[in-house]
Amino acid sequence: MSEEKKLFAKASLDHQAGRLGSAETGYRRILEANPNFAGALHGLGLIAMQMNDAEAAQGLIGRAVAIDPDHPDFQMHLGMALHASGRPEAGIANLRRAIALAPDHGAAHYNLGQGLMQNGKEEEAVRHFERAREITPGDANTLNALATALIAIGRTNDVETLLRNALSLVPDHAYALGNLANFLLEQGRPQEAEAVARKLLRLQPDDWTALSGLARIESALEKYAEAIAHCRAALVLAPDDLETLTILGRALTNSGNLGEAAELYAGLVETYPDHAEIRGNLGVALNAVGDYGAAMVHLEKAVALDPGHANATFVRGLTRMSRGEVAAGLEDFEYRWPNPDSSARWRDLPQPLWDGRELHGEGLLIWAEQGVGDHILFANLVPLAMARGAACVLECDARLIDLLGRFFPDLHVLAEGGASPEGRPGPEIAYQVPMGGLMRALAPWPDGFTAPKRILEPDDGRRRACEKRLAAAGGEALRIGISWRSARRKIGPLKSLPLDHWGPILAGRPALFVNLQYGETEAETEEVAIATGATIFTDPEIDRFDDLEGMAALIECLDLVITTSNVTAHIAGALGKECWLALQRGPLWYWGWTGRQTLFYPSISAYRQDRAGDWVCVIDAIAKDLDAFMTRR
Repeated sequence: MSEEKKLFAKASLDHQAGRLGSAETGYRRILEANPNFAGALHGLGLIAMQMNDAEAAQGLIGRAVAIDPDHPDFQMHLGMALHASGRPEAGIANLRRAIALAPDHGAAHYNLGQGLMQNGKEEEAVRHFERAREITPGDANTLNALATALIAIGRTNDVETLLRNALSLVPDHAYALGNLANFLLEQGRPQEAEAVARKLLRLQPDDWTALSGLARIESALEKYAEAIAHCRAALVLAPDDLETLTILGRALTNSGNLGEAAELYAGLVETYPDHAEIRGNLGVALNAVGDYGAAMVHLEKAVALDPGHANATFVRGLTRMSRGEVAAGLEDFEYRWPNPDSSARWRDLPQPLWDGRELHGEGLLIWAEQGVGDHILFANLVPLAMARGAACVLECDARLIDLLGRFFPDLHVLAEGGASPEGRPGPEIAYQVPMGGLMRALAPWPDGFTAPKRILEPDDGRRRACEKRLAAAGGEALRIGISWRSARRKIGPLKSLPLDHWGPILAGRPALFVNLQYGETEAETEEVAIATGATIFTDPEIDRFDDLEGMAALIECLDLVITTSNVTAHIAGALGKECWLALQRGPLWYWGWTGRQTLFYPSISAYRQDRAGDWVCVIDAIAKDLDAFMTRR
């Protein structure tokens, strides 16, 4: 073997072993003696690529290709260097030449696939990744790349298998772990995604992408405190990463840290004034704190930048409706269906959608959407549909069937997703409408709308039983129902007025305060009763979450209900019971944003925060009015 070849062999071994300095020295010694030694030029070019000097790599490997244009590795690596130096089309051309020279060159197929992916040619990339897998079936990188390309073109059936196969070959494959976590999240499997993302973070504890990825999953799981902590850790490493900042902003918003969220988004808007999502998120945060004017500015801008922005459009609609601009708001309200932040889910039914036309006894299915409070709320509109000649079939939460059925004897009531428990056949369905769509169908609603005084009818036997227990607990004392918390994970903390804040309302009053709060409340009520001297009665016979019949019967026996925005308010309003509603600064749209009266429930009076998070003014106003109420009684 010649001395030149010996030097090249040694330099190549050093290169393969990662001894780049020794390898570079060897390659240069060869080139000093023979400037046209293609292998040494190629080797120096690869070292330049490893050092992220794509321009130098392009020049060195280009010289090697000029000397030996039929070497597939030279062509492949030149293509990679060209792509890295900002010449993607030229790079792809060289990668194609490499495959033409060596059709079974797995690495060339893989690298061409990567180049095609980066240039938006995903379909063709899939074909080359599939060919690379055929040639090198045990290569984890190829399996991961193929999975990524399949996701890009929407062919997801084999993605999970490919990623798990890659991880069976290389359990610590960071890219495959990240891709699997993202895929599982997109497939609606956030708990599994979280486990994978945590493994990735254990492998790469100082990788901001791993921290940010886990935060996104935690936010989807409504683990907002954890998501916020991981976002902050990621931002220490990558302070300007927009995706992490956006995840942080949403977690802050959803956890009730609205002021901080708005401040974050306001700063981002200055940097990215034409970014629709940031504008929309700022509008959402401002809407939640009740700064409606500023919220509308940013929501309008977000929709102008991206007319398909579902969340910004939906929240703009809620903001308009809360301000009384119902007609304009209802158009935007339809964006609840494509909005990922909405609980509404569209159902494809065979009957035509009712547009409010006069009916002549035809059956109209009003189908359930969203939660039990919404089912009660929109039941207020059923009499208007009946007035247009509809034989109404109302689908609702099963716990409401008898309560609504007693009040509306001509209404056929179905359990959500099921059949009538009475087994009575309903009318044949000619039209259908989601219950939230009644407002639009009944246009020009709410012009001339007067909400019914009452739409629920409790069971008389249950009512009498509640009356006896209340009399035993409090005698002739006034009975005041109280409820202070919402269980909704995202906005529940904003709507909740902790019971230990209720001292001015509870203390020193000769009344029986009746616990209407669902959930575990024993420790709270006991502690507050001791602190205030109030008598707080919890009916042991009623499950305050599942037994809405019992709750309605209990509320029917009360003199007054004081509550935050939760199901208790809807039941009290639907019974026509006098109800004082403590509202956060940015309440749900149907409570309106100003004034004491509410659109759907004549018996409800609203007490509103002056500024976000400050319940003092609400408590003081309720306490003052309660003094007058008790004097009158």
